[in-house]
Amino acid sequence: MISDWTPLERWALAEDLATPRTLIEVRRRVADGGWADLRSAELAAGREILAELRGRGLRLRLDEDGRPCVGPRERVRPEDLELLRAERAAVLAALRHEHEQEEGR
Repeated sequence: MISDWTPLERWALAEDLATPRTLIEVRRRVADGGWADLRSAELAAGREILAELRGRGLRLRLDEDGRPCVGPRERVRPEDLELLRAERAAVLAALRHEHEQEEGR
């Protein structure tokens, strides 16, 4: 069902008419390293979201198990959670990139 697709996956489908039309095939192509520009766009979108939320005083990071954490709880608004859910893939890409950069130091 297309409602299960992330906004980025829907964009990829709309942009590339030669792409197979199933979610599994789109995700596989992205995961296999195809669409490097799509991954870059996803990372850029995630960084933008992180900057916006951090600019409002929120802390976003990955926990020890690689799950995203946001806080402090009293500053998190319902619309922040909606944004994080809707753009989960982009936010995770940005957080993972940050984590890799920190590990590489």
